[in-house]
Amino acid sequence: MPALSRSLACLCYSFALLLLLPLLAAILPASAAAELRYFDNYNTGELGYGQEKTILDYVQLDNDPLNNLTKDFTVCSSLYIRYMTAENNFIDFSQANGSQWFQLDIEQLRDMENFTERITMHFGGKSHKFWTSGVPIKPHTWYHICLGLDTESGRLRVVINGYSIVDEDIPYFKDSQDHRPQSLAGKILVFKTLHIGYWYQTRNIFSNMNVFSSLLSNSSMVNITAGQACAAKGDYLSWDQMEWNTFGQVTEGSVSMEDLCQMESKSSILLPTTFLTWQQCMDFCPKLRRARALSIQSKAETEALVKWAFNNVRDPVTLEYYPDVQSGAFWIAFNDKENEGSWVDYYTNAPANAVEAQSFPLNGGKTENCGLFVPDWNGWNDWSCAINKGQPVSCACQQPQEMYLLMRGLCADPNIDQFYVPRNKRKRGTFMLVGVKNTIIEFMPLESVWKMTVFGAKQNTSATTGSSKFSYLLGSHTWNIEEDYKECSVRGEPYVRRLKLSGCQEGEFTCTDGQCISMVQRCDQIVHCRDKSDEVSCSLLVIEESYNKKVPPFNIDKEENTLIPVKVNVSTILKNVIEISEVNHIIELKFGITLVWYENRVKYHNLKVKEALNVLSDSELEALWIPYIIFDNTDNEDAVTIYDARSMVSIKQEGSFYRSGPEVADEIEIFNGEE
Repeated sequence: MPALSRSLACLCYSFALLLLLPLLAAILPASAAAELRYFDNYNTGELGYGQEKTILDYVQLDNDPLNNLTKDFTVCSSLYIRYMTAENNFIDFSQANGSQWFQLDIEQLRDMENFTERITMHFGGKSHKFWTSGVPIKPHTWYHICLGLDTESGRLRVVINGYSIVDEDIPYFKDSQDHRPQSLAGKILVFKTLHIGYWYQTRNIFSNMNVFSSLLSNSSMVNITAGQACAAKGDYLSWDQMEWNTFGQVTEGSVSMEDLCQMESKSSILLPTTFLTWQQCMDFCPKLRRARALSIQSKAETEALVKWAFNNVRDPVTLEYYPDVQSGAFWIAFNDKENEGSWVDYYTNAPANAVEAQSFPLNGGKTENCGLFVPDWNGWNDWSCAINKGQPVSCACQQPQEMYLLMRGLCADPNIDQFYVPRNKRKRGTFMLVGVKNTIIEFMPLESVWKMTVFGAKQNTSATTGSSKFSYLLGSHTWNIEEDYKECSVRGEPYVRRLKLSGCQEGEFTCTDGQCISMVQRCDQIVHCRDKSDEVSCSLLVIEESYNKKVPPFNIDKEENTLIPVKVNVSTILKNVIEISEVNHIIELKFGITLVWYENRVKYHNLKVKEALNVLSDSELEALWIPYIIFDNTDNEDAVTIYDARSMVSIKQEGSFYRSGPEVADEIEIFNGEE
């Protein structure tokens, strides 16, 4: 079996390439090598709107050889959505008289509860919202749209990325043949759109527009926009026939049909640093919104994984590995640690029936109990579960949906994005975090820092942290932030803030290293985080500065405008009779005394159902008002406090709680003392 090292991978590469050429030829259709031109006006991404003369960077269709647009038609196109600094306009379509007929946008304010796009069409002088589109947010990705219209019936049909947005008869479009332009020349705008009295400059990359001479069926639109028939040419006017006038700073480029039409059914990410143990990889992937290390079961899955891996680790022209990628090998979720020869999936414990995906016979015996995938081997094999640095093995993670990550701890209204997805940078293979709006986070090897850059904002907002490259920024890190929104710091000056990047779900706590555990396990006196951070900062009591421990709690009778002192319920239990002296007329008893009262002036954090887990610390007791007891029939009528006896104070969980918002770095369950 080949040894796993970077140098040997390169020596064996020419041999591996000969084996892989037939494989890759089988994967790629003949049209995949075709290059399509695109138009790009992104520039700095700065938002622009106002009078029409202020909108400078756009394109306009300049030809229509047939000059006879049919009464029902469909327009399909592709838009690369890089950042969401403003609405992203797919098309602005003019009527025969030159005025706007309709336009379609993806809203800047995305649905971040469901991680879906909000779609709006503008026609008839009104906005028509289709905000339950179901289209998943996919930053730095090509979006594909088909919009079809029957001007007699008024049927409007829109499909984006395989998701049906609208398919109904719209009264505004019924019997609108006279509005339909005979020629499309000068009637289609991209990057420039009229929106309720204002012209907007939208910025992105546009390609692959095709016009069909009929209202395509919903299934046909799904096939085109979901990638299967992305290359379909319009029978009325195709992309390669179109001629465009460009205005302002619009550049042209080309994109391969394969890259443009690629629609991943799963979200996958390569972590291109060395993971010295298989277990490290298995533990890391779930931090990415419950992702998992990759697995393969068939030859077809192997072929797809080989293609995906090579796309991320080597130059497609020179076939050399990218300098920032240590190797193409990565751990997969198979092991036979429990029972030699019985390979199972780490996460499900289901049998790993992947014989046809193996590169060689499994012959490592008891010394090689973990699965390793090497694209040069065209499959997976058994390997030692721990390696040395001379064997660069990375980790790859996969999730059925996008791995949306939340940046907790930002100020209430920052320029910086709150939500991110992990991506491998094209033509470099490095790991980066792409914000769903306008932020990019990358590791800068020369400075050994992670750098956050915000695009399209009026301020040149940026931030850095010296956290380890191997952390991939999951969990808690201290950031130095510059030129953020003025509300985030005094006069917009630089400031330091602890932020926590989390892939955890509602009801989970994010450990300092990004691991997710249940909030029930937070501060329960048992360590659950691998870094033990779940038992740190476990104070139960939150007291405001105005609190006065010398004043007992009270309520206010609003009708009488009087104070109602707190009620302290006292219960006793006789634990022992220590001494009875008939001569001295003395009886000495040992009592257990319980005091119960409500302290409505404070808040409590992370209370547990078991009261024994909610015991206040000495420092918390010192800050709190505590009732005391006077025994009338004692020698000195002493006042007894909890400080004079062996005692403890605990909090009983009552009422409901609310969770801390994303502006707080740590997830906290907060209980009001009033309840």
